Amino acid sequence: MKRSIAIIAAVSLLCTAAVSCGKDETPDSSSEQIVLELPETEIEAATDAGETAETTTEEAEKTTEKAEKTKAAETTAAETTETTTTAAAEEPAAEEPEDTDGEQPETPAEETPEEPQQSAEPDPEPVQEPEPAEPDNNTQTGMAFSYDTLGSNAGMVIEALGQPKDTLTAAGCFTNGADEKDYIYDDIEIKCYVIGGVEYIYNIVIKGGDYATPEGIRPGSSRSEAEAVYGSGETYGDMVVYFNGDKELDITYSGDTAVTVEYYMNPNA
Repeated sequence: MKRSIAIIAAVSLLCTAAVSCGKDETPDSSSEQIVLELPETEIEAATDAGETAETTTEEAEKTTEKAEKTKAAETTAAETTETTTTAAAEEPAAEEPEDTDGEQPETPAEETPEEPQQSAEPDPEPVQEPEPAEPDNNTQTGMAFSYDTLGSNAGMVIEALGQPKDTLTAAGCFTNGADEKDYIYDDIEIKCYVIGGVEYIYNIVIKGGDYATPEGIRPGSSRSEAEAVYGSGETYGDMVVYFNGDKELDITYSGDTAVTVEYYMNPNA
């Protein structure tokens, strides 16, 4: 501040001197020029004051420019805030679940799939089907015999009947020199004569089971049933004989019920 007052005073003094010189005397070429010298200190002060004033002006301009930028930034921020607020106001508010009791609604828990309950009972063991029982060769059933069976090779019949319960043999017991071989089962007996190693059936004795004649007569059949098929026949005590050439059918009764049914032929014939 003191420097500014000194500069103003120096400038005023200089101007006064110039005016006084112009009014009082007219300078000529031979006159000496009046030189007004200012102290160096005051000149430097004036220079510094000018520089300071210039600096102050620049700083003021910068401050103004900064203030304008700050104001523009604030204006932009305000506009952004207003836009955000407007957008937020336009968005519909999420509906809150009604709470009739004033309590917060419970969030449903995620359901965990139930594991299938394992039965405490052990898995049933696989049922093993029983193996088919071997046929009882001694109770073979479902075979029918006739007059034609007599005198035939015994091989196929014995194979069909299976393993016999017992076997009897007799050497050269027939008048023709043939051997005898008998196959004994529970319900039937097959008697053969043997010539040249070949067995021929000469007697079939049915005692039970499902062995029968082709007409279905078997042990257990009634006399009237047999007579209805074969007639009265020839009676020899409890036996009724039906002849067919050199062969015969013999039925033995107990009372009125057949107990044996037998086919026979004479092996010596």
